Amino acid sequence: MKRIIRIHLETDEGPAVFTSSLGFNTLGSYRVTGLGKKTAREWVEGEYGFFGHTIGKYAAPCDLHCAAMRLQQEPEPHIRFVRFEGRVETYDSGVPEGAVP
Repeated sequence: MKRIIRIHLETDEGPAVFTSSLGFNTLGSYRVTGLGKKTAREWVEGEYGFFGHTIGKYAAPCDLHCAAMRLQQEPEPHIRFVRFEGRVETYDSGVPEGAVP
């Protein structure tokens, strides 16, 4: 069964939805759809992922989730968090404990 997460946002231009079917901690492409996709993509590309890196064009679902939760706590004027769909898993960098990343 494929894991899919969806993050629903509302922008001044209309709704936007981020979708990813990657493993929760797997870096890769994500999709943005809806009338507000331009604003949503511009917003997320400048946001920071869970491990402190800029998201840009590629993100793991955990990075998208982290950015959305930050937006929920700190709303911005032109974009708002609506809801999250999917399963939140453990955030895992893949770096063994005690190792220098």
